[in-house]
Amino acid sequence: RPGLALKPRPSSRSLFFLTPCMAMDVLDEELDCCLSHRNSAIRLNAVKALHRIAQRDYARALAAVRARQVDGNLEVRQAAVEVLSVLARAAEPGDGRALGMLVARLADWELGVRQLAVDALAQAITGMDEEAQAEMLTAICTHLKSWQGGVRRTAVSAMCVLARSGNERAVEALCSCLNDPDAEVRTAAIRALPLFLPEDPSGAAKGLGGHLTHAEADVRQLATRGLGCMVGKVVNAHPEIRALLLQHTSDPEAEVRQAAVEALAQVSQPGDLKALNALCSRLAVPPVPVPPDSSEESSDDGTEEEEEEAEGEQEETPEPPLEDDSSWAVRRAALQAIPSVVEPGDERVAEIVAARLQDESREVRRAALEALRALSPEAGGCRSLICIAAEGLDHPLAGVRLVAISALVHLLDKDYERAVTKLLEHTQHGEGLEVRRAALEALAVCVSTFNGRVVQAAVTCAEDPNADMRSTALRLLPELLQPKQDAKDRKPMPRQGAKNSRSTGDSRAAGRLTRPQGREPAPPQPGVALVFTAEETDARLGLGFASVPPAPVLINRVGLASWAERVGVEVGSELTELNEAITADMTPEELEEALEERPLTVTVIGPVQQADQPPEPQPEELRAAALAAMASGLRDRDARVRTAASQALAICGGEPAVRAQSMRVKQWLPQDAK
Repeated sequence: RPGLALKPRPSSRSLFFLTPCMAMDVLDEELDCCLSHRNSAIRLNAVKALHRIAQRDYARALAAVRARQVDGNLEVRQAAVEVLSVLARAAEPGDGRALGMLVARLADWELGVRQLAVDALAQAITGMDEEAQAEMLTAICTHLKSWQGGVRRTAVSAMCVLARSGNERAVEALCSCLNDPDAEVRTAAIRALPLFLPEDPSGAAKGLGGHLTHAEADVRQLATRGLGCMVGKVVNAHPEIRALLLQHTSDPEAEVRQAAVEALAQVSQPGDLKALNALCSRLAVPPVPVPPDSSEESSDDGTEEEEEEAEGEQEETPEPPLEDDSSWAVRRAALQAIPSVVEPGDERVAEIVAARLQDESREVRRAALEALRALSPEAGGCRSLICIAAEGLDHPLAGVRLVAISALVHLLDKDYERAVTKLLEHTQHGEGLEVRRAALEALAVCVSTFNGRVVQAAVTCAEDPNADMRSTALRLLPELLQPKQDAKDRKPMPRQGAKNSRSTGDSRAAGRLTRPQGREPAPPQPGVALVFTAEETDARLGLGFASVPPAPVLINRVGLASWAERVGVEVGSELTELNEAITADMTPEELEEALEERPLTVTVIGPVQQADQPPEPQPEELRAAALAAMASGLRDRDARVRTAASQALAICGGEPAVRAQSMRVKQWLPQDAK
């Protein structure tokens, strides 16, 4: 009988009678007593029973759940929110009582109840008109002023559920959240702001711009990131905000500088010199002169004289030395932003990016490599870029050498013999595994004709003690052995920056890595002094020295695509004079200063003639050695090497006995390796 459940009995017995009675809908008259019962388990079951009553009696279920939404038991309140979710979906249009109760539950003191309320609101807004959603959003904004940080965070999450672009009330409320003492509330508000921005977010830009001068660094950082969400024309329409963004690229806090750099990448257009100078300042690069605006040119004579006097005073003040940003994250962000503020093919900016290939941070080097590829999308880079990237091949850090090889693969022309020689040196023992493997893979890309030295290096690597190196060499051997297009039949590679070189002058065009039409410069004769001249356009000589004065200055490195290579300086030559000054009488500091002068007259004495090199093996001998290395790989103890050898033999078509052995190996290879 229903009445037995309401008598003072143990909770288990009361539940035993209460649950089936509710299921049979015979306890409706006693529902109020069950909802106010002292036993929380009975109240919980009574609230759950409201699911059935809500389908046929909306008003009674709404009145019954009103008191239980603030019940002292967590499970009862959660069950009440679930009932409110059902009632909100079953309500008639215009009836917002259930939704109002759900919005009130956003202020509950338990996170679980608040999260259930947010989920219920997400389900209830389906089919709701815009006016009702705006009213609900206004009600949610009132919780942003709650004294509990968790309630304010939940309110921001609920606003994201109801996100509709163009709601100025929500934009204003989210901008005010930057003054919230809770860091999580501020972060959540900035993340939600892009969901509400109207087509003309000028008001939001002004609201965020007021926080750029906040005393706390994290507030400035969040305001800067918020401005990055705006379209460029809006920020550009407010010069004071844009000036603050440029100023914040040198903020004392690294996080603020990073946010400012990322925001500039979002709001700037290609060709923006002010943004480019702000980014380059993070990389210790001097600024580019910015042309004055037309309004400034039309000033009075007196104003011009005052400006000239001010400029004269500024010239007398020494500028502080440029330094790299101390944060690798800021340097990486600057490199990632540079391609968005310059036009592709800008050689000067590409040289700035290429110089960061030798950064001490691995993340910065990777960002520099990606930016260099974006600025030079086509193969065949300019001579200066190759010279800068090739300097990393001699760096003591293996990570720098690895990135330099990747950059050269993108920049080099095909069949550049000095580059092939340099890469061959990095395939030998003494280098790290990753560097050796990257150098071998780069050689396969940089040669377009049969190259005996490269094939011989791959055969040597096929017998390397390391299994990864052996498998890589066997995988590349078929590609190196295949007959390739003859060099004289190949079309010239298009070179990036040809269009830009016309606008930057003949000096830039002359710096392209192009093959001379006449004969190559004659190498220095042993004991004969030769004189070369470096002009103003030759920024990098590309010389490395094995010793400094007072010892004889011997050249031990000639950079790829450098001025020294172009004029014909050989490794092993002795540098005797610079601008008619004897190098033996200089100090190391004076030698370094003299090398920076332009124009510069360089006098060298040719190296001692070396012994003749042994003749290179014939292609037939190399092919036989390669097939023997593949056959040997079939008996390797490493499965990857055996797989690579079998696939290589299948491509090259070895001797019948070798092919039969390859087929026997392929029978037990994995399915994806066949």
